[in-house]
Amino acid sequence: MEKENQKEVFYVGLNNPKEIRKSVLESTRDIIQVIKTQDSLKQIRTKKYVLIEELKNQMVQIDNLMNRLKRALPSSREKEQTSPSISNKRRIEAPRKIKDIDKLEAELADIEAKLGEL
Repeated sequence: MEKENQKEVFYVGLNNPKEIRKSVLESTRDIIQVIKTQDSLKQIRTKKYVLIEELKNQMVQIDNLMNRLKRALPSSREKEQTSPSISNKRRIEAPRKIKDIDKLEAELADIEAKLGEL
């Protein structure tokens, strides 16, 4: 049967064979461009993956360094104990300033009264 199929060869006539060849070549060119863009996208994705992995590693290193720094620094409880004493000093200084302002206002009122008499 194979010999019979080989004997029966059909030829098909094409209208405008140059046009058809041109369109096939253009579509092939477009397919090659699409393949190139896909390849470049694959490369970009692999670079992105590598960069993300590097970023994760750096974040782990930063986290480890931050933990080491926290262990090396004094605890926050010591800061809380020292901060109320500082705020108490500030509170003490604030009433003195108010007293000074009151004195200055009283002196200003006296001066204005004397000016009013003149």
